[in-house]
Amino acid sequence: PAGYDAEVTNLWIASIAGNANNYASDGRIPSLTLYGTLQTPSNKWKSTSITVGSAAGGFGLMRIEEGAMITNANLTIGDYGIGIVTNNGGNLFFTPGADRNLTVGGNASGFGTFVQNSGLTKGKMHIGIGLGGTGTVEVAGGEFACENIFVGVTSKASLLIKGGTVASTVHCGWQGKAHGTVEMSGGTLSYSPVIGRDASGEFRFRGGASYIHDLRLGDMANGYGVLDVNSSTRFDVSSSFLCGYNGRGMATLHSGMQQVYFKIGGNTNHVSEVTILDGATNRVGSSVNVGGYPVGIGRAALREKVRVPGG
Repeated sequence: PAGYDAEVTNLWIASIAGNANNYASDGRIPSLTLYGTLQTPSNKWKSTSITVGSAAGGFGLMRIEEGAMITNANLTIGDYGIGIVTNNGGNLFFTPGADRNLTVGGNASGFGTFVQNSGLTKGKMHIGIGLGGTGTVEVAGGEFACENIFVGVTSKASLLIKGGTVASTVHCGWQGKAHGTVEMSGGTLSYSPVIGRDASGEFRFRGGASYIHDLRLGDMANGYGVLDVNSSTRFDVSSSFLCGYNGRGMATLHSGMQQVYFKIGGNTNHVSEVTILDGATNRVGSSVNVGGYPVGIGRAALREKVRVPGG
């Protein structure tokens, strides 16, 4: 088609289960590398589906180099096998589609890794990390923007923010036995994270800049969210910080934090706790609520704990 170098319905990399007969005699791994510039038609790929690490035991690699562009509906990394995709300055544009458009760690045997060193990953889509398999997304540079990022949908997953810009609502620890981890050491993060939606999740803030509107720990009854702030950079929430919304929340502040509304505990069946260590400050612009909703305030107020320096 005009403007594209190739159009395919499905592209599989490492689609056969791994054994000695599936690889080249020199041990090379099935891989695809895209080069080119956005000003020319070359290396603009239009595809309905790309899967890297398709079959159990398979090991696939894909690199998107500077100037290359992929426009597709679904990208799966580590479906049943091992898949690694690295973006070194290319552009991934995801068109709206059914359910999740970028999946990292699709099934129980799958191991998926997506690394963005620079470039752009953007679109009106959802990103699912750990949908049965083990998934890791690392953002070290560029722009990473979508509607939602699900970290640990039904299994173990990680989102590592080391640089660049991440603009998305992050849901960490979606359901069941999932465990999601968000670790931020640089870059910027915006929108409203939910840590421990209806499973376990943790958020470790070590540096960078936060442009967060709301932050929830332990969103639903089975949710368990952990926050650890240990950075020379202040961790700011522009609206509300809810530690234990309907589930359980645990927060430890080694360094400063700021928000307008601060609430600890919302479910009388859970104990939520915020620990503010010596030398740390927590600035609240409007109000503090310890113990949750009025219906459970008597029981919850006795079980929730707030520690302050010297207290």
